[in-house]
Amino acid sequence: MAYLNFRTRLANLILGNNIQGLQHYERFIPKTQYNDYAEELEKLRVVMSNPALLRVIKIKCDLFSIGKIIEKDAQGEIVEESELQTFFEKPNFFQNQKQFLWDFMFWTCLGNARLMIDSKVVKDNNVMYWLDSSKVEFSKYILDNADKLVLSKQTFKKFQDQNIEYRYANGTKINIPFKKIINYTDNTNGAGNWFNGFSTIEALYKVLSNSELSLDAKNTNLNLAGQFMVAHGGGLDSSMMQPEDKENIETKIGKGKKNIHAVRTAIDIKRFVEDIAKLKLDDSYNNDLQIIGSVYGIPKDVIEAFESSTYTNQQIARMSLVDYVLKPKSEDFLEGIRKHFDYANDLEMSWEHCSFMQESEEQRYSKELKRAHVLRRLLESGVDAVDAEALLNYEFTNPIKYEKGNTGASTGFGDSENS
Repeated sequence: MAYLNFRTRLANLILGNNIQGLQHYERFIPKTQYNDYAEELEKLRVVMSNPALLRVIKIKCDLFSIGKIIEKDAQGEIVEESELQTFFEKPNFFQNQKQFLWDFMFWTCLGNARLMIDSKVVKDNNVMYWLDSSKVEFSKYILDNADKLVLSKQTFKKFQDQNIEYRYANGTKINIPFKKIINYTDNTNGAGNWFNGFSTIEALYKVLSNSELSLDAKNTNLNLAGQFMVAHGGGLDSSMMQPEDKENIETKIGKGKKNIHAVRTAIDIKRFVEDIAKLKLDDSYNNDLQIIGSVYGIPKDVIEAFESSTYTNQQIARMSLVDYVLKPKSEDFLEGIRKHFDYANDLEMSWEHCSFMQESEEQRYSKELKRAHVLRRLLESGVDAVDAEALLNYEFTNPIKYEKGNTGASTGFGDSENS
């Protein structure tokens, strides 16, 4: 209310109590207000309305969704087919595996990804859905004890026996047993609430607000770029411009089609916005994009806010994003699934089939081949085998038995540079 009163008072002051002019003046009043984005619905709104934040989150979601879920038995062998893999391919009636994985990362980026699995048994009629956190309402018991230390299984069971309310858009609600829900958090869940982790968005509220303001400023300046101010050239002793004079100038110069205009006295014409490039609004937006991306752990070569990097740097950056950002989240995600079903086999996600990971494999192979040739040269030069292994950080299952003139048989490397 204070904000609206301020806007009204400011408009009254400038427009001389002309309230009808407020609608015209409102476009010059910043609409973005600083808030902490603590509310789930507000976080969802800002993601959908801020192009910089949405781009960053989409990068993470798109890359995560193309990962493959791999199942391994006790011996470490890959299991090609299983009921769980079939379940992942069609987790519910509306999504496939890729869409399901995309949603995991999306809701995680907003702070909390809450997965509802209808049954603890892997079967054909089981379903699992990601819940919209803005529609979740915890029971009073959970809220009252969300930060307390649970020291016994009996106490933890009280949480498991609770229900949460899930509200639909039409106002109806359903109760979901808490034990059917797996909760994943963007950051720690140990900062005062076991069931509601804080979001990275909450640390970005000023950056996001500034980003929105820069877009608003560019929009306003573009609107004004095509508008002009015409100043009558009379001196201090000249009479004030009359309404008919003002209308005559606006009609002749603003709407006229003549190349030459005859006027009684000199006039000065200026644009409202002389040079929009000097404002560097695009640079401001790109800077915000880089900041948001870095906070979410995305390398700058993936963001490409200012200039395109080389293809190799892009591939390496994507590989780094997978290794250090996506894989840890995938391990957390799959461990929750495995525990829910009390599943014996191991689960992991892999991006090895992706082009940027395949190129990385080729680079690693080339690097290892070079090290192998260096090792052989060291052995041929008389360096002790153990010292050579230590120097190149090699670990062999079988000790090297090097004999001069027989470089390939004992080390496992061929006799030529091309081997």
